[in-house]
Amino acid sequence: MKKIIILITMLFSTLSFAGDAEILLMRGEVLVNGKKIEKKIPLSYGDKIEAKGEKSFIQILFVGGSKLMLKNGISILQKFRKDGTTINLLKGTIFTYVNKAAKKEFRVKTRHTAMAVRGTKFYVMESDEETYLCVCDGVVRIQNKSGHKDIKRKQDIHATKKGSLSITQANPDMWKMALDGFKMMDILVQ
Repeated sequence: MKKIIILITMLFSTLSFAGDAEILLMRGEVLVNGKKIEKKIPLSYGDKIEAKGEKSFIQILFVGGSKLMLKNGISILQKFRKDGTTINLLKGTIFTYVNKAAKKEFRVKTRHTAMAVRGTKFYVMESDEETYLCVCDGVVRIQNKSGHKDIKRKQDIHATKKGSLSITQANPDMWKMALDGFKMMDILVQ
């Protein structure tokens, strides 16, 4: 009986989407494909999402239950293989919860790195100089031209395109920033 209820819930949550994702919440100036939006709209692969300004953000729910919050930045939603999603983060910060029950591949690309993710909570900041990754739960594999590393809970990394990848314990200030971001998304990090 429990399996039937879960199956029905997943079916209806999938049918409620008109696109590949939907906007849950937004604040400040938010643009989709260069057009300012004032209300929630469905999102599709190929859409360019922008949250302009320090206090601007957009929270997105993907088919399958994964969530993302983009703050003060630009990203492009892309399809990955048959069932996966790639977030191409051009600049800014993303807080990401990947639903492991969805069994879909989830990737993040920046100008400095590529990340493979399954069932985890993490955040990424992208600037001209580097990509910063902090993992709050699970494991994220990050790679650049010098190789790859698996980053685990309470670890972080600063990566450039060609620079070496060196894992460190998450800085307390950055860890707090991560927890605050997930709290805004109503996602618990223990």
